[in-house]
Parts: sequence; C-alpha cells; structure tokens
Amino acid sequence: MDERFEFRPDDFELVGIDEKNFIDTTYASQPYWKDVLSRFTKNKGAIVGFFVILFIIAMAIIGPHLSGYSYDGQVIENQNLAPRVQGLEDIGIFDGNETMRTASKTKVINKYVNPEKETGLEDTYYWFGTDTLGRDLFTRVWTGTRISLYIALIAVLIDMVFGLSYGMISGYFGGAIDSGMQRFSEVLNSIPTLVIVTLLML
Repeated sequence: MDERFEFRPDDFELVGIDEKNFIDTTYASQPYWKDVLSRFTKNKGAIVGFFVILFIIAMAIIGPHLSGYSYDGQVIENQNLAPRVQGLEDIGIFDGNETMRTASKTKVINKYVNPEKETGLEDTYYWFGTDTLGRDLFTRVWTGTRISLYIALIAVLIDMVFGLSYGMISGYFGGAIDSGMQRFSEVLNSIPTLVIVTLLML
C-alpha cells in the first residue's frame, strides 16, 4: 500500500474547539443516584405521593393500636355509630351527629348523647364510627391496610423472582430456548388480564 494514503489519528486535529470544553463535564461528573434524587425533587407529584405512601405505611403499623379497640371486637349495642373524635367534637365536627332525612323533614340525632336518658356512650369515641356489628372501623381500616401492603409486597417479590429467573435463563442459553421463551411470554401478554383472572377464579 502506498504510504501517501496511510492515515493516522494524530494527523488530524479539530480546529476551533477547546479540548477542555469538548466533554460535557457536568453530565460526566453527575453520579447516578444524585441524578435520580435531582429528578425526584423536581417532580412535585412524586414527592406528594412519596409522603402519602409513608403516611399509609406508618398508619398501617401504629394505627390499629391507637383507638384501643380490636379489629374483630363486637359490641352490638354500639352498632352503626357515627364518627366521634375527642377534641374535635367541641368545634362541631366529628361529634357523633347524624343527619336523618325523610320525605318531609330532616332530623339530627346523636346516638352517643341523649338528653332524655343515659346512653352509656357519653365517654365513648369511635374515630371512624362503627359497622352493623359494632366493630371499630378505624382499627379495621388500618388492619386491612396491613393486609393490602403485605399482598403488594409479596406480589412485587414474586414478580421479581420469577421475572429475573425467566429473563436470566432466556439470556444465558439464548438461541432456540431464548426464542421459544420469548414467544411464550408474548402469547401470555396478549391474553387480556380479565380472562386470566376469570379462569383463576373458576
């Protein structure tokens, strides 16, 4: 080969560009997690959602112990009571009042306090009220939240374990095995979720 047509990288030089400013040093020096945190803090919806989730998790942990009632304790005499919160009743909210409407008139009743007779509930407080069996709804809501969080966590863990295992096997062996596994997953993903749920219920 003729040496006149042999090119070397050192023979060429970019003209008019400062070598120090050629690389985007700001992006290159940005750590991954710092970039994630920066994007997260700029998203107001994500921040609000984060604190809501933290509140729900905290209440699922401590909520069932706050009211002093168990989630399955029944007091038939206290059935269908309206919400009543100590302290808030003094300002006219969550005071146990219920508005009963009929075709002709509206009547406000309070099952906790009856001026005509003693109800035995004057010092009783149910923050979310009670159900038809006299069970405390506040405790039941946060106990149910625990179960929902357990299910969500287990679902994510199962999805991670099976998804990672499936993908790793597919990627490791490759070839016909990879192709077959990918076609199988495509067939499953093409089936509507409602049909799968219905089949599982049956």
